[in-house]
Amino acid sequence: MVAARKLRGSQGYRPDIDGLRAVAIIPVVLFHAYPHKFPGGFIGVDVFFVISGYLISRIIFTDLAADRFSFGKFYASRINRIAPALLVVLIATYAFGWISMLSDEFARLGRHLSAGALFFENFTLWNEVGYFDPSSETKPLMHLWSLAIEMQFYLIFPPMIWLAWRCGISLLGIVLVAGAVSFIASVWLSFTAPTSAFFLPQARAWELMAGGVVAYFSVFESPATAWLARHTARFRLKPLWQGAIVVLAILAFVSFVLKWDSAWVFPGYWALVPVAFAVFFIAIGSRRPEASILASRPMVAIGLISYPLYLWHWPLLSYLNILKGGLESSALRNCVVIAAVILAVLTYWLVEQPIRLSRRRLAKSAALAGVLVVLAGVGDYTIRAAGFPMRPVRAHEVVLARGNETLAGPKPVPGCGLDEPEASLFVRCLRDAGGPPTVALIGDSKADALAPAIFADTARQGRWMFIGGARQEGVTMPLLSSLPAYAPYQKLATLAIDRLSAMPDIKVVVITVATRAIFLLDNFNSIGDLPETKHYAAALDALSRSVGALVAAGKKVVITVDNPTLKDPKYCMARPTSLDWLNRLFRLENNEACNIAYSRQRELSKKYLDLLAAVQREFPNDVSVVDFTDMLCDISRDRCDVSENGKLLYSYTDHISNYAAAKITRRLLPQVDALLN
Repeated sequence: MVAARKLRGSQGYRPDIDGLRAVAIIPVVLFHAYPHKFPGGFIGVDVFFVISGYLISRIIFTDLAADRFSFGKFYASRINRIAPALLVVLIATYAFGWISMLSDEFARLGRHLSAGALFFENFTLWNEVGYFDPSSETKPLMHLWSLAIEMQFYLIFPPMIWLAWRCGISLLGIVLVAGAVSFIASVWLSFTAPTSAFFLPQARAWELMAGGVVAYFSVFESPATAWLARHTARFRLKPLWQGAIVVLAILAFVSFVLKWDSAWVFPGYWALVPVAFAVFFIAIGSRRPEASILASRPMVAIGLISYPLYLWHWPLLSYLNILKGGLESSALRNCVVIAAVILAVLTYWLVEQPIRLSRRRLAKSAALAGVLVVLAGVGDYTIRAAGFPMRPVRAHEVVLARGNETLAGPKPVPGCGLDEPEASLFVRCLRDAGGPPTVALIGDSKADALAPAIFADTARQGRWMFIGGARQEGVTMPLLSSLPAYAPYQKLATLAIDRLSAMPDIKVVVITVATRAIFLLDNFNSIGDLPETKHYAAALDALSRSVGALVAAGKKVVITVDNPTLKDPKYCMARPTSLDWLNRLFRLENNEACNIAYSRQRELSKKYLDLLAAVQREFPNDVSVVDFTDMLCDISRDRCDVSENGKLLYSYTDHISNYAAAKITRRLLPQVDALLN
């Protein structure tokens, strides 16, 4: 055993820790309810991580030193603490989804139900991030990613500490080394793979271990603590300066919450702000006058309900967003936040406290764990049942089908001039059944939405092939670039362009690709960030290289202008539930249709249109730019809508419907045929 196992003595209950929980939960709720006013409120989660790391480490260290640590007891206490409120929220979220969600939404909820019940929601979100990732606002259980990270930490940390204790390895040393490795990984991943840095436990563990370091010094009297006491004694500040440091810590935290800039890389170095804040107040909280603020009754009261409040607030806000299409008023958001607080109080007193105070801990934890497993099975079955389309909300799906009816006409056949296994790399590799292709369509999911109407139209002269599409594993972006930002697209882009260039029968190549892909935009539902893009030069170079390679091979190139980017149609129509009283309360029978002014669309698209014009000027005899925006918008009314004459112009997200694709095809095909002639 390592020396220095003398205990400092039990500190007992610390109300200031509950007060610190209040400091953590308030900015999180404000961030989710009012993201534009509190853009950095998400750092409350990092404060929670430090608090959890501190409390769990203190329990483990104390029990090991007293020779009473038990894995069974430890994990039973974790389940008894976490599962009761979680089960209530999971069941309520699933039940409300049953009466309100469309089939695809409900199937996705099933996936997140399983992930939330078995504590791997962070990995589910990590795998979902990509080209087709739905907005986080439409995932009612998305917030369980942080709970999953904590539980994964609980699976690794206790055995690691127990083994170090048994082997005589310094507990402080192993926590410091493991925390340092995790921090380095977090910083590195924040710049190289931001999604991994945010969701993977190995990049977040250092935040919990920071709390573990504070716990070590609060539990043990050791050479390390004695050395720290000797070397810090000389630096003891006067009370006035100590108070100034406290004020500076609070100001730094509040400034981060209010002034967060999305250009900052997080977690990375910036996560040090909330972590240092939490460590500081945990370390001084029980010995300083400032503890009286954290330990005050209002702060403790909020802290006691912080866990159920965290669980409740996001599903309520998410469902409000789903049902109102993001058009809900501030008053409704205020009501939902108040409802979350009320539900949190009820959950604390009627669920958490009775279960926590009941006896037969092991049997209770086994029963709770069993229910979690059952819920995970329900989620899995929901996925396999495709979201139970027979539920009462199927009427919504009938509305969403208008404009997306299957197109009549010839169907394409497999094959796009590529041999296996190259062809299997692409989502779509299709050709016209009527003869050898002379025209090629290449692009991402926007091209995939246009292709069915092209193949179904019998009036065309040229025969077509299509290579491209998009899925999580790969997106066909015909953009050739050496820049790291475009690296994920280079394999498919290079392969497609090289093969098309080598096909002598292909005379015309049509490029259809999303604006957001060209400019690497962050927002999936809008191009509002396009005017401020810093990728114009890189995007112009990438597209010019691709077009230049095709022109050099003797091809004519047609670039189609991307359609307006609006909300997914399912969030633009009325979304009544199966409960009439709820529909009346939230006025769900009617919903303002999603639209954008045509003039505003052109204004936002200026850099994009300038880029296409620049490429056309570079290859004036070989490149045509075809704009269909006037076919998707009512220019006389200065309005672009999601529907026209009772038919949807869009199918999913901002992809055109079969109805819109057929309209566009009637203009596109004659222009392509003219180039062939």
